[in-house]
Formats: sequence, C-alpha cells, structure tokens
Amino acid sequence: MKITVLYDNERARTGVHTGWGFSALVGDDVLFDTGDDAAALGENMAALDVTPTDIDTVVLSHGHDDHVGGLPAVVEQNPEVDVVVPTESLATTVSQSVPETVDVIAAGESTQVREGVVTTGAVGEEISEQGLVCRFQRGAVLLTGCAHPGLGSLLDAARDTAAVVGVMGGFHDFAKLEALRGLGFVSPCHCTQKKQEITERFPDTTVRCGTGLVVGEDDVGARAEN
Repeated sequence: MKITVLYDNERARTGVHTGWGFSALVGDDVLFDTGDDAAALGENMAALDVTPTDIDTVVLSHGHDDHVGGLPAVVEQNPEVDVVVPTESLATTVSQSVPETVDVIAAGESTQVREGVVTTGAVGEEISEQGLVCRFQRGAVLLTGCAHPGLGSLLDAARDTAAVVGVMGGFHDFAKLEALRGLGFVSPCHCTQKKQEITERFPDTTVRCGTGLVVGEDDVGARAEN
C-alpha cells in the first residue's frame, strides 16, 4: 500500500504544480479526489509516472470544484473508469459531465472499492462527504477531502471499518486537536487552517503534505509504533 499526493496547495518535490484542491492516488489504481484543474492534474500525473488508464476507480469526497474539477484528466483518457460519490445528487451532476461509459456510483454507505480500500460512507447533512480508508499493514490511514462534517465524525466513521493509525488530507477548520492524539501519522493538507498548530502539538507524528509526497508502508508503520 502507498499513497501519492497528486494535487495540493503546497509541493513536496520540484517539477509539479500546486493549486487549490486535493488529490491522492492509492496504490496504482484508486484516485481520491481530483483537484480543481484538469490540465495541472494531468501534468502532475505525468511528472509522477501515473498512468490514467491504470486507474480503476475515482472516489470523490464531495462535490466542490476543488475536488472534482480535475476529473476530465482521468475520464478523457480512461472513459470506462468507475466514479464513486457519496450522494445521489452528486451522482446525477457527475453523470452529466462524463462519458456515458463511466459508471457513476452513489455509495451512501461504507463501500469496498477494492481489497484494503473502503469508503466511510456519506457523513454529514449540510455537506455530505466521504473519506477513504486505506489499510496498511499496521493499521489504516483515513484520507479526507475537506472534512466539512468535522474530522472527528469522519474518524468515527472510519473506525467502524478498520483500526485507524493515521489521517491525511484537508481538515478545514478542525480545532479539537486532542482527537489526533494516539495517531501515529498525521498529514494536514489542502484547506487545513491549523497546520502550524497541529505540527507544533504533534511534531513527532506530523508529516508536511504537498504534491509529490509518497507515503509507504514504512512511513506509516514506523510512526504507528511510536
């Protein structure tokens, strides 16, 4: 298992674009969110040796442009990819903007995407959002888009599916930092408003996010044991 950040506000290596939004590749075949710019996402995928035709499933956390805007970078090259969204209304919207061959699936409940990768199901009412639970050898890492319903709520939903040892993605205005205590891996990305406070509070377990960051088994395992 590995997670590669393909799109973020910051960069973790040279030669890639930054932009408002988030996208991460799980393994080689599951894409979580797509950032806000298809051209930038496509160039980042090329720079990071990611082939769109290898992607079997795109999981969209929610419907905001900075998470769905880059979808054409995948579907134009891979028109038979599956797209998993948290609500029927978002499924309808996405279906109108992709080729008919793309299967858009509304997964309101927790759904297995492939072995070791499962959605949290839709969380929240005002803005329904889903996270993606990625099982590493020593536990699972939760990927979040913006955590609009609250990071704590998404963590609770993730813990219904696996033992969570880490969390990565956008945390928005999440301020109950005690909820991160006990996690062995924390990577605040994209829209997180309290990145500095999280880093200062948990310096041994926080990893700076950015386009090009790769998180592998050793990264999560070593930190989970601390």
